[in-house]
Amino acid sequence: MHNLGGPSQSKRALKLVNSMRLYASPTWAERATEYAICWNLMIRSQGLAALRVTRAYHIVPAEAALFFVGTPPGDLIALERKGVRSKMNDPDRLGSKDEIRKEERDILLADWSSKWRHGKNAAWTRKILPDLIRWMRRCPKGPTFHVTQALTGHGCFRCYLYWRKRASNAACPYYQHPMDTAKHTIFDWE
Repeated sequence: MHNLGGPSQSKRALKLVNSMRLYASPTWAERATEYAICWNLMIRSQGLAALRVTRAYHIVPAEAALFFVGTPPGDLIALERKGVRSKMNDPDRLGSKDEIRKEERDILLADWSSKWRHGKNAAWTRKILPDLIRWMRRCPKGPTFHVTQALTGHGCFRCYLYWRKRASNAACPYYQHPMDTAKHTIFDWE
């Protein structure tokens, strides 16, 4: 990565963590992704790094943090690298290395998009931003701290603060709504 004018230090750290985690991934990708425990360990460690980059609260689901950072889950990256390696080693391959990488990246985005649509966690974020491929194609810079709070539903909302025992009630202090949630603040604040 470029030293000047490139990504911030936190994004560099995430790139380094991913490189270390995915070392020799073409050899172990298919076998490791068969087991849920391997996937959970990978997503947990990758999610912690992504939380630091997005400056989100620690209870934000890893899927949402990876979505904001624009980094696919590690198991999908490992399978992508395995696909590139196997196609590059094929003596009858068609296309250049860049074409093969683009093709494998499209497969990865389709798989990630499917996981995003059918995921159990990050329901509010998925409701606000349902199209993962559109988000990825627009080259996100990464949302600010306050935008991250709105997109995850965690943070300055009284309902969340009440749930975390940081506020005396969950009611909106401005519009007498019984629940000051992200949905109320963004859409129903009249």
